[in-house]
Amino acid sequence: MLKIRLMRIGKRNDPHYRIVVMPARSKRDGKAVEHIGHFNPRSKKIGLDLERAKYWLSVGAQPTDTIRSILIKHKLLEKKPRVERPALKPKKERKERGEKQASAAAPKAPEKEQPKEKKTDVKPEEKKEKTKEQAEKKEKKKDDENQETKKERKGEMKKAEKKTQKDQKTKDNK
Repeated sequence: MLKIRLMRIGKRNDPHYRIVVMPARSKRDGKAVEHIGHFNPRSKKIGLDLERAKYWLSVGAQPTDTIRSILIKHKLLEKKPRVERPALKPKKERKERGEKQASAAAPKAPEKEQPKEKKTDVKPEEKKEKTKEQAEKKEKKKDDENQETKKERKGEMKKAEKKTQKDQKTKDNK
């Protein structure tokens, strides 16, 4: 598939483009099939070989959006009429209308029987007891860990106090 599109040729911060015909999947600055014009976006100057543009359009080359607007200015293509859409209503109204339409359009299905409860060996009372036991075990573990960390901290504090006392005694002796 061929495209009529722009190929950049300008310097940095000074864009200039060639209007070229090239395969749709090729790179922007890849090899062009034919050079049919030029475009300077700063001065808005457009040079275009109208005969070649008509030929490539008749062969089936598709213009990009920018080229389409250039071709419309040169009256090679007609501007597509705009399709007017009704203004959107606030979300709440749209949701309400959608719900009403859905409820009106969908026939009510007969109510399904609720699935029977699965038979299990464990009774709900036993489950509650097990979960309580598990929760108590977790709490005990946390308490034990907290007590161990407190003991470790106390032991570290005592060591630090003893060390500072020794340091003070050595200073006093000197």
